[in-house]
Amino acid sequence: MNKRVHFLCNGVYTSKVGGGDIHMIHLARAALARGYKVNFFGGHALQRQLEGQLSGYTLMLTDRRALPTFDDSVVRGQFRMFLDYTKRLSGTLKQLSLIESGDVAYAVGDFWYDVVPLVRSRAGGKMLVYHMRAPTFKEIAVRGRADVDPTRIAALHYATSQTYSLRRFRRVPHKRILHVHPGMRDQLLGLGFQPNELRYVSFGVEPRRPSGNPAKVFDVIWIGGAWLLSVLGVVWYVDREINKNFDNELAEIFKDVKRLPPRPQWLSSEQRPVSALPPVTVPARPEPVGVAAQTEADQAAPEKAAKRRPTGQARPATA
Repeated sequence: MNKRVHFLCNGVYTSKVGGGDIHMIHLARAALARGYKVNFFGGHALQRQLEGQLSGYTLMLTDRRALPTFDDSVVRGQFRMFLDYTKRLSGTLKQLSLIESGDVAYAVGDFWYDVVPLVRSRAGGKMLVYHMRAPTFKEIAVRGRADVDPTRIAALHYATSQTYSLRRFRRVPHKRILHVHPGMRDQLLGLGFQPNELRYVSFGVEPRRPSGNPAKVFDVIWIGGAWLLSVLGVVWYVDREINKNFDNELAEIFKDVKRLPPRPQWLSSEQRPVSALPPVTVPARPEPVGVAAQTEADQAAPEKAAKRRPTGQARPATA
């Protein structure tokens, strides 16, 4: 088979691996297993990620070097990252003629730096994956989602890029859009996509309710929600489960131990009466005397220290 699949992957700029990167690796493995030729468009950071993960592929580098380590959570780092995306987009467009009409092109994300070359390419089949709904502009304004950063720059970039990409891709013929959650289907239909253009690809969650009464195979599950409340809820649940399991384990360990009947009070003599006296009161702590008392007095009234007359005796060190 001579048909090729081109993966447009200009979003990788660091050694960090995300869920979308893992999804891409599995798709590439599946294409190679079916006999397709696999080619990637991406930078040097992508090259490092692919090494040891795949074999039998080709890579068209779209940058000159990978970015050095930097803080991508600050404003300066985010603008640096934006310029890096722009350079890789430019490098991809210069090599876009390598994609022929009989090939398939696949954008591994819904950002502009992958969708623009996807739309402009001559590929006879074009695919895009829709991993997650970006926050709305209202959610960005009020920080109504946990993934909205304090500066809101990254969230605005994400929302604007996704809106542009989906609208641009909607006008492309012979396309398929993969969505990873069944709830995304109605949203995509509302944007103008046709039912035959949508393909559901699970990202690990089975949306169908199981039949019967399946055995529980997990202890904790956390899906979305407010970050702090979710963390507190998980911590509370884990703590409760650990304590409950610990108590059950203790009961299992000592289940064969026989409890003795309560022993009567021992009085050493039958004629000895039971005392009705209360417990002995612990005396209060005495006030400091000697050197310690003198030190406290010196701290309380430093102005009087100069008026003391020498006693002729050396005081011990109180360092």
